Amino acid sequence: QGRGPDEARMEGGPFATTHAVAHSARLTRSEIGPQAGRRLEVLREERVDHLPHAVRHRVAAAQLENGDTLLGQHRLTGKEVAPLDSPIVHLGLSQQPDANEPVTAKLREKNRRLIASAELICFPPGSFYSSLIANLLPAGVGQAIRDNASPKVFIPNTGTDPEQLGMSLERQVDTLLGQLRLDAGETTPTGELLNFVLLDSRGGDYALDISIEELAGRWAERGIAMIDTRLISEDSAPYYDNDLLTCALLSLV
Repeated sequence: QGRGPDEARMEGGPFATTHAVAHSARLTRSEIGPQAGRRLEVLREERVDHLPHAVRHRVAAAQLENGDTLLGQHRLTGKEVAPLDSPIVHLGLSQQPDANEPVTAKLREKNRRLIASAELICFPPGSFYSSLIANLLPAGVGQAIRDNASPKVFIPNTGTDPEQLGMSLERQVDTLLGQLRLDAGETTPTGELLNFVLLDSRGGDYALDISIEELAGRWAERGIAMIDTRLISEDSAPYYDNDLLTCALLSLV
């Protein structure tokens, strides 16, 4: 039996949820306390529901700075084909895999309720366009995020993401906010879409074109707080440590 359009997956695999947090945590109650332990269990339960937003037989359509359009998620990640040689400037969906025929998707009511009930909305690390931005494409996602008053946090990638060619960390945040405003409304205050950027400037390798202090100041003027704390351990480097990241996220709830 066929699935409805919003229940299907985009070519290349299902999208990960934008609101799930602490999904890889290994902390015990004794390590984080009974209250946080109960909250952690709730968060781990919430992440079971992924949000496969995109439409069956729809493919990612990425417009590049050089004017080219690439169809298919596999052409963006740099894993199956050569990495991009021109930055992505826009991501959408195409109805056809071999010709760009723009199409939209709509957020399911069930997933709208999940976003509305989230105690923390997390824009997690991962392929910037094919994982993060792709989850924000369906109509209704930006509005649902805007209408939830819970904290919203962006966790940037450490190291190199082929999809972030030419993107500074500041531009990543601008791109995230721009995508959200396409649905939430161009005049939506920043504070209704993003409150924190969580990172580890000592252990992580971020695309910085200015000092971390100057960037923190710019964001503060826009109402975004940078939380620069230890998130990468010797064992996890160059990636985030699951336990350290979980504790940091729980502190925001």
